Amino acid sequence: MEQIINKAYFHYNKALNLIENKKISSAKEELKKALNLYQEDIDILNLMGVCEYYYCNFEQAYRYWYKSKNTINDKNDANEFIDFLSSTKYEKLVINYNKAIDYIYQKKYNEAIIVLKGIVNEYADLIEPVEMIVMCYLELNKNKEARGYIDKLLEKDSSNINYLQAKNQINSGVSFKIKRKKENKIKTILIILVIVLTFVLIMLLSLLNSKKISYNQALSSSNSKYDMLLEKYDEEKTINEKLSRKVEILNLDSDESKFILFNKYINEYSSSNYKEALKGFEYIIEEYPKKEYIRSEATYFAAKSARMLKKYEDAKEYYEIYINEYKNENYYDDCLYSYGLMLNDLDEKNKSKEVLEKLVRYKPNSEFINSKVTKVINQ
Repeated sequence: MEQIINKAYFHYNKALNLIENKKISSAKEELKKALNLYQEDIDILNLMGVCEYYYCNFEQAYRYWYKSKNTINDKNDANEFIDFLSSTKYEKLVINYNKAIDYIYQKKYNEAIIVLKGIVNEYADLIEPVEMIVMCYLELNKNKEARGYIDKLLEKDSSNINYLQAKNQINSGVSFKIKRKKENKIKTILIILVIVLTFVLIMLLSLLNSKKISYNQALSSSNSKYDMLLEKYDEEKTINEKLSRKVEILNLDSDESKFILFNKYINEYSSSNYKEALKGFEYIIEEYPKKEYIRSEATYFAAKSARMLKKYEDAKEYYEIYINEYKNENYYDDCLYSYGLMLNDLDEKNKSKEVLEKLVRYKPNSEFINSKVTKVINQ
């Protein structure tokens, strides 16, 4: 295991050197290699999150930072990174980003360039806004200006093959447009919409607290689907609690707000409020398809919450879901270990042995393989 960890650190140190030399794309490849070897080091996770942030892949950045925070919370830079993603400064960034994309879709490229340059001036590390400026100049047939900003892109990430190819084609006089993948555009828009919705949520709750809107006014903005969900969860809640939950549910269709809600239930779990945590995690499991990362995380914590509440049948169900559906996710070996030991404590010896044998077979380098595991398997 020590040899594997050292190899992971080799790739991490190489990535650090590449980032210092403005080779972000190459650094990401080294960090992927490091994470394939060892996923429990907070420095590796945090640095990968930073690289994703540079490219405005905010959801992926959050994923790595959250995993880091969950590994070690104390004195972890991931806390500061996550706080930024919940700040009003970040909301302003993405609202402006949304405005630029709207201008691009309306083919108002000059207006988009003005907004994007403002973002670049304030957030010099971000790469994607510069790429969008290049795209706008190319649409305006201003190849000289586009070439200048491609040079800026290469100053930020000299190892990006796409930027090198773009520069060569423009210099050779070939008509060229930067092609941005459709799914990346959609993802960016979703991220932006989510921050707008989060901003609306904050404003709505603020207005409520200052008694500037009534409960009925806020309630009227909800559709019937969310009314049904609300009724299921809070029949015995106060009016203000109902409104707060309704606003949360209204925002769940957007990427950033679902993470905010997920974090709320993580905080409940961390505070030993397992009943409330389980209720929230079960809601997320019910609402999101299994391919969603947030659902796999909620499944893991639902199992842990149910176990703490001694709801062993529920815990078994969620452990089984995670083990069968999320073999490549963060907590696979953890789930096998915890589930196996729980079964052993419940005197289900054969099933316990079967689960822990999977741990040894599929995750032979796992830190969870210890004397307890060996004892159960050999009994």
